[in-house]
Amino acid sequence: DSQSQCEDDLRLRFVVHGLSMDVAFIGGALDRNGESRDDARWLRARFDDDLAQVIVLRGHRDVLLAQPEPRLLSIPLPLLRDRFEFERFNYLGQQDVRTLFALALRDDEHDEFAAIHQAVASELRAAAMNLPPHEAGLAAFASSLAYWQSRSRHCSVCGSRTIFTAGGHRALCSNGDCGAAFFPRTDPC
Repeated sequence: DSQSQCEDDLRLRFVVHGLSMDVAFIGGALDRNGESRDDARWLRARFDDDLAQVIVLRGHRDVLLAQPEPRLLSIPLPLLRDRFEFERFNYLGQQDVRTLFALALRDDEHDEFAAIHQAVASELRAAAMNLPPHEAGLAAFASSLAYWQSRSRHCSVCGSRTIFTAGGHRALCSNGDCGAAFFPRTDPC
């Protein structure tokens, strides 16, 4: 596939120039399941998976890091289902056998949550300096999706509120007469 070709091209460039492949934001093998996210039952089954994990953000700019060794705070989803509505979670994908979601906390939720889970909020780029590449890549993906959502709350065609679907990867205009759909930006490698 084209993603594998891009990764192979990048690896070749690193070898030619004698560089290490341990670069933040490019590591990890995450299957985002783009072809399945539109199926609400399929997505709900991933959400109901007792082995699912949640990457936690503070807003869209900061990631929560577990302490004392800085690692992405990853919480079992069953611990959060009763506290947060399904719509608050963004589906990230499958990594190995783990289903991964992201949750962006509001400022009023952050302090209590960080204290309970002994976590600290860190700006994404600062966190990436200390995270393994695959975790930095997950953090970047979760953060970019949350940022896009924060900037896509209203339809750019008619101004009505949007509703996020497909695991948070599509914004639909709530105005039935408009019905515009918006998607996060994607860039080629």
